[in-house]
Amino acid sequence: MSGSVKCQISGVLYCNHPMPGSVKCQMCSVLYCNHPMSGGVKCQISSVLYCNHPMSGCVKCQMCSVLYCNHPMYGGVKCQISDALYCNHPMSGCVKCQRCSVLYCNHPMSGGVKCQIIGALYCNHPMSGCVKCQMCGVLYFNHPMSGGVKCQRCGVLYCKHPMSGSVKCQMCGVLYCNHSMSGGVKCQISVALYCNHPMSGCVKCQRCVVLYCNHPMSGSVSY
Repeated sequence: MSGSVKCQISGVLYCNHPMPGSVKCQMCSVLYCNHPMSGGVKCQISSVLYCNHPMSGCVKCQMCSVLYCNHPMYGGVKCQISDALYCNHPMSGCVKCQRCSVLYCNHPMSGGVKCQIIGALYCNHPMSGCVKCQMCGVLYFNHPMSGGVKCQRCGVLYCKHPMSGSVKCQMCGVLYCNHSMSGGVKCQISVALYCNHPMSGCVKCQRCVVLYCNHPMSGSVSY
């Protein structure tokens, strides 16, 4: 029968008039009739039908195995590290950069950093507006930083862990880091540190200009 077509599953023969209820593979033009199609897959966006031969150009959601063909994928997202594809259903276990919306899946995220206060995730692009503890490398972004302290001289930032190497003015609480402190004065008895604001309550030796604070001053003499 010239011009006849045969169902590739059941061997049923059809002539070449319009075939209601028949479907054709969009890739290789194999024809199927309308009985249940074992091994047939359908694109979840456009209802295009494919048979079960190797499907070049098709992609599958890495979470729920929904199949998409290679037309533009409305609602599909791709992991920026591993190229795994996800469809637009709620994506448990996926994380998004809080700055540029780059999407990562939940595999180990090399190059990803997390804010230590609210847990927001950033990718490894240049992060304007983010600050890093100069001691332990903890990253904060630029929301108000509860518990963060800053050197009043050079702007170096420290987080709220115990801050070895930082010094504080014993009078006004101004914080300095441990670089050379021009304008800072130190009590010669107790090693308390003062900044260079007017120091009420401090006394100075009239002879050698050594500075003492106002605690009981053993070893001081007056002239």
